[in-house]
Amino acid sequence: MDKEELSELLKTGEGLTLEFKENVSSHLGKEICAFANSKGGRIILGVKDNGNILGIKTTNALKSQIQTFARNIDPVFSVETDEVEKVGSGIGRIQDSMRNYGLGVEFKSTGFFTVIFKRPHTPQITPQIDLTQLEQGIIELIKKDNKITRRLISKQLKIGEDTVKEYLSKLRKKGVLKRVGTKGGHWEVLR
Repeated sequence: MDKEELSELLKTGEGLTLEFKENVSSHLGKEICAFANSKGGRIILGVKDNGNILGIKTTNALKSQIQTFARNIDPVFSVETDEVEKVGSGIGRIQDSMRNYGLGVEFKSTGFFTVIFKRPHTPQITPQIDLTQLEQGIIELIKKDNKITRRLISKQLKIGEDTVKEYLSKLRKKGVLKRVGTKGGHWEVLR
């Protein structure tokens, strides 16, 4: 269950298939039994009868206690447990986590909610490769058709096939282009 679904259930209020409980008590077993003998339903723990959220710490012991209530009912049935994080606790946890990593975060609300994660400026590690206009033209043709032939490249760029062969070799050496297979193969643009 997500926060939106919880919010809708809280607005709906208690009813035939929905019950709010502040905590786990012996009455929880009776509520589970009542739902098991009717259409089924949901019990939301950590919520007052009026829909105000108190919250409840989810532990393995708590989950085990709920399962024990369910196992003591005849006939046996299954109970699913689901958690919703404490409403309003996420922003603080995000800020703390980002601070621990030396990173910044900014929250904005202008008609909708925006989270901006900031990271320190790091210099670009990958060196830029300068390509000539002709090399760029060849790359563009290959991006459009990775099975293009040298003959077709030479016709479209109006240059000789030997020139195309020479520039394809240069592009491979620069690590920009790779040929996969021979006849019937294709080109891969790497950068």
